[in-house]
Amino acid sequence: MNEAAIQKPSATAKRNAARLMAVQAVYQMAVNHEAAALVVGEYLGLRKNMEFEGETLVEPDESLFRDIVLGVAERAPELTEIVM
Repeated sequence: MNEAAIQKPSATAKRNAARLMAVQAVYQMAVNHEAAALVVGEYLGLRKNMEFEGETLVEPDESLFRDIVLGVAERAPELTEIVM
């Protein structure tokens, strides 16, 4: 096993993964009309170590992920007004 394969992901990589996962979670909430807490639980419980094209995705910064998704849900009326 090479050295790069055993390195832990950087804080930046974990934040980037959290942001990407948050976008996917918010989309799922919008399309399926699911509650934010349910989606956060699903993503953190089932999807955080997903594989994509043979590689395990970087584990996200869970706190940032949670803050983004719950923040979007909390401010949904404001955000809808801005976007529309």
